[in-house]
Parts: sequence; structure tokens; C-alpha cells
Amino acid sequence: MHKLTKGLFRLGALTIMLSGAFSIYAEQSLIERLISTEGVTRTVARKELKALPESEKKQLVPGLRKIVRGDNTSRALDAVIALGKIGPSARESVPDMAALLGSRPREPEVIFNALVQIGTASVQGLVPFLECREPADIYPTLANEALGRIGGVDAKAAMKEDADCGSAD
Repeated sequence: MHKLTKGLFRLGALTIMLSGAFSIYAEQSLIERLISTEGVTRTVARKELKALPESEKKQLVPGLRKIVRGDNTSRALDAVIALGKIGPSARESVPDMAALLGSRPREPEVIFNALVQIGTASVQGLVPFLECREPADIYPTLANEALGRIGGVDAKAAMKEDADCGSAD
């Protein structure tokens, strides 16, 4: 009987602990969860974002743009991923993403991928990155690939035939 009582007590404590975690989770805004340092929290939040109607996704854009313009690159990249998942409704964030690319973050592919997800509104934001700034610059190749993935007349017209900057030798 004692073991059963102890087991039930643990189960009860676990239930209390879990319900406390869920209430903390519910108190965080979706934006906070999208840029959380906890990977599981971000993953769940991204699934939640995907399920939202377009009108609610669009309401998140100003808050996410503010984070992209902030000074924490890691949080900015998480916000960029969320903006990409919002897609074309996040088109006003393209200049913010281009500015972040201009700062040469460690993971530019994240930004190029988000710009592809936003679509044709990203074309003009990608054009400046087609020029080589230094030998072995990967940005022109990434920009050209992004334009190819976006497709359409404007993107195809902006593409460069040779976006390779050569090697650093």
C-alpha cells in the first residue's frame, strides 16, 4: 500500500509540475516562443504559427521585425525563420533582412531561405548581394540561388549568369 501511495504521490507531483509548465508556456507570447533559447519551445511555436490564419500571422510581423533590427543576432535569426514561415505576408520585413545580411551574420543561409519563402517581394532585396565584395564571397552565389528558387520574370531577370567570386587564393 505504501508503494502505491508513493507512486500516486509522484504521479500527482508530476501532474502539478506539468500543469505549471504549461501555464508558463501559455503566458509567453507566440513571438517569445518563436525566439526562445529552448529548441523544443521554438519547434512547437513554429507549428503553432503554421496553423494560424494569414490575418493572425501578419499581426506578428511588426514584433518580429523589431527583433530582426535588434542587436542580438541569434534572436534575429530565429525571428527571420519565423518571418519566412509567415511567407508573402511578411514582405515588409525584406529591408530588415537585407540589412541583417549586410552585417554579414555567421548563418546567411537562414536569411536567404526566409527571403525565398517570402517570395517575389524579396527580389529587390537580393539584388545588392549579387556583387562580389571580396574573393570567395558566397553571398552572390546564395543570392543567385535564392532568385532561382523564387522564380518569376523579375527574379530571372535579376539573376547573374556567373555569380561565382572565385577563390581567396
